[in-house]
Amino acid sequence: MLDQVEIFHGLSDEELKALEGSSTTRAFPKNTVVIHENDPADSLFFIESGKVKVYCSDKNGKEFIMNTLGPGITLVNWRCWMTRLAPRRCARLKNLNSAS
Repeated sequence: MLDQVEIFHGLSDEELKALEGSSTTRAFPKNTVVIHENDPADSLFFIESGKVKVYCSDKNGKEFIMNTLGPGITLVNWRCWMTRLAPRRCARLKNLNSAS
C-alpha cells in the first residue's frame, strides 16, 4: 500500500518492504486526537482507512475545519499548527516512524 503514496514513488520494492517492516499500524477510535497542535515533528502517518479531520480553534474554542483526509493520504507531523482528529468510526493510521 505504501507504493501508492506519492512521496514514496521511485523507491524500489526492497526499500518499500524495509519501510513497511519498520512501521507500525495503530487504530484510533472516533474523536481521538491523533496529532495535537504544537506536537514535535517526529512522525509521518499514512491513512490506511477511515477519515481524519484537520482543524484549528480560535481563542474561544470555535473550531475551523481546514480539511478532511482519507485513505492514501499522509499526515506529516511537522511542528503542528493544527490539530488532527479521527471524526468518524475508526481511523487506521500507519506510523512510519519506527520509534513509536
